[in-house]
Amino acid sequence: MKFKIFKKAILACLFALMLSSCLPDNVTVYDGPLLVEFSNLSGNHLVNYSWSSTGRFWNTEIRGELPDTAVQVQLIGPHQTLPLKIGYYVAPVVYRNISKNRLEPEQPEGVEGTDWVMLTTTAVEGVDYNLLDGGEIVFQPNSSFAKLRLSTSPTGDRLMFIVLTEMDLQPSINARVFRLRIRPL
Repeated sequence: MKFKIFKKAILACLFALMLSSCLPDNVTVYDGPLLVEFSNLSGNHLVNYSWSSTGRFWNTEIRGELPDTAVQVQLIGPHQTLPLKIGYYVAPVVYRNISKNRLEPEQPEGVEGTDWVMLTTTAVEGVDYNLLDGGEIVFQPNSSFAKLRLSTSPTGDRLMFIVLTEMDLQPSINARVFRLRIRPL
């Protein structure tokens, strides 16, 4: 009789332990603002890509002519039920903050010296590349990723700097500038 009670107590404890192991110990929930930042590159001709992250900005190289390729952008935060847009533009110049190793669309006023380097876009729209989505990227409902679509036909070794701008979503300060190098095969 005592063995049956002991056996039932052991089974009850094991059952309780089994149920408690299904519960998460440490659940992390992002509760900050919805942000967007550059992620990784995707496209039809992955053989023509090289991809890396340098410090606090993404950069990649695309070689050759590609009629429809993309740079991926990611949502930081929970999925949304409505489509949301973020804007972008190709900046003629950006500034690299050497100490933070971050690209900025503008050099802050009153900050000068060797800690900042100006970088220039050398790719020409309509010649070396074309933007295929009119400066707007759309996150479809319940999606974490969207694509900035472009075509490339580089006439030489060219650089371009793409900057995310606020529309329905706010760009992350750390990865709002993307360095893209395009060159012939």
